[in-house]
Amino acid sequence: MSDIKKLIEPNNNELFHILNTAYFNYQSWWILVGPDRPKYVRILNNYNLYFRTVIHSHLTTLIISLYKIFDKRKDSYNIKRLIKIAKNDDSFTKDELNILDKKFDSAIEIWEKVRILRHKYYAHLKYDLTPNKIYKEAKIKPDEFLELIMQSYDIFNIIREHFKKPEIPLVSTEDDLYKLLNDLGKCNQ
Repeated sequence: MSDIKKLIEPNNNELFHILNTAYFNYQSWWILVGPDRPKYVRILNNYNLYFRTVIHSHLTTLIISLYKIFDKRKDSYNIKRLIKIAKNDDSFTKDELNILDKKFDSAIEIWEKVRILRHKYYAHLKYDLTPNKIYKEAKIKPDEFLELIMQSYDIFNIIREHFKKPEIPLVSTEDDLYKLLNDLGKCNQ
């Protein structure tokens, strides 16, 4: 099996694991802060400190995971490295490589916003900036987190498809979190 074929297998694949981590942390964070929040605000308020901590943890893990997927260090396993390995594999057509490059270029624009958050707040705390100022500088919207995850997922699966491998589903936490919130609501009536 070539190096690239090993890198796109889901078992023991750290890059795909990080991608899944980003996805289920995004889902959990968005359920707790997004449009569904009003349905659960009483429950969130009943366990205020816990859910504030959980929300922050999901967002922190999301930011760190998304950063890792596109980390620019040469010694890290990331999407750019995966594409580079694909480019060195003679079996890819120019069209396939162009599609990968376009997906990457689109994703990296969003990643730059994630990088600002990661560098100035989540991994390091810039002393002269408040979190609000950092978010204003990053200019990132919640749906861009999901877009970056899906762009990464598409790149991974385009390479898998090249080798006639089926698409690998991302792990969803939505059902479990909604069940938890609904169960907490029943217990607190």
